[in-house]
Amino acid sequence: MFTNDEVTFLLKTTLGSSKLAIILTNNDGLITLFSSGAEEMFGYFSGELELKQFSSILFDPVESVSRFQEGRFILRKKEGNRFPVKINVSSIINSNSEIIGFLAIITDLSYLENLQIIVDNQHLQIVEMAKLASVSELASVIAHEMSNPLSIIQANSFFLLENVKKKDVSTESLLSYLTMALSVCDRLDKVIKNLRTVAHSSVEGYFIPVSIRKLTEKVMTLFEEKLKNENIRINFVMEEEDIIASCSSVQISQVLINLINNAYEAIKNLETKWINLELKLINNGNSLECSVTDSGAGLSNDLVEKIMKPFFSTKENLESVGIGLPFSRRIIEKHSGHLFVDNNCKNTKLVFDIPLQR
Repeated sequence: MFTNDEVTFLLKTTLGSSKLAIILTNNDGLITLFSSGAEEMFGYFSGELELKQFSSILFDPVESVSRFQEGRFILRKKEGNRFPVKINVSSIINSNSEIIGFLAIITDLSYLENLQIIVDNQHLQIVEMAKLASVSELASVIAHEMSNPLSIIQANSFFLLENVKKKDVSTESLLSYLTMALSVCDRLDKVIKNLRTVAHSSVEGYFIPVSIRKLTEKVMTLFEEKLKNENIRINFVMEEEDIIASCSSVQISQVLINLINNAYEAIKNLETKWINLELKLINNGNSLECSVTDSGAGLSNDLVEKIMKPFFSTKENLESVGIGLPFSRRIIEKHSGHLFVDNNCKNTKLVFDIPLQR
């Protein structure tokens, strides 16, 4: 049978050179062993802390109490720097089953917290890039919607100006061109109003009851000229007169813009060009399902997995940084829903669903 001193001596001999941060204390919490790993972690030499109170020298009591619920403690290095640790404590028992001290193995968690900071920063960068990509996507849509009407106004104005100079314009022609110009201006005004509704950032994070029919019709208005220029037919199917869902109208609009724009980019050079946009109730009327199907030939299983990952793009000319769909999926998940590719459809079909109430 070993005496208490012999047990302590054996532990010191065995653990003293360990690269793990190991600290032995007696029953009073006085340090009896400070391993080489602990010396490296804390900056103390073993002799400096012998028979010193473990808790009073190494613990930061205020911060440790605040972190206790997380299963972590805050300790202090010799130079005063604080760092997070995990402590595993075991009792040291002699041959008489008496506790003669404690053994603590300390794990430095600083690198984990630093890693989490890096991951969080990268996530924020991806989100910001996605927002910029969303703005770029919206700007592209608006450019198409604005360019043709402005070209019409410009051409008519030039024609009238030249003919007025020549005094060669009838009242009937003048009224016709002015009426057309006013009609185009009304069209532009409608686009701008819908753009304000879709892109108003001040209500981005709020979930309020939203008319899904009105929201969808406003988004479709933004694509009218762009789709018309490429002879793409879009069919809107919604059996219900309206569906009211508690959501962020800005974010759901962003998702619809992304899905429709992706469909446009995928089929604009095909011979057969159409897009179907369908809204319906599912889950006994408790959820909304929205599907955007285009005339494309569908996606392979390999491609389905890739398109949901950030920075993957099917556009060879680098028109996209590949964060539209991942960003859209994140929005839908924030709405407690799902965004996925329907591989049961012979064409390319993307679907999202969200609950009507939150």
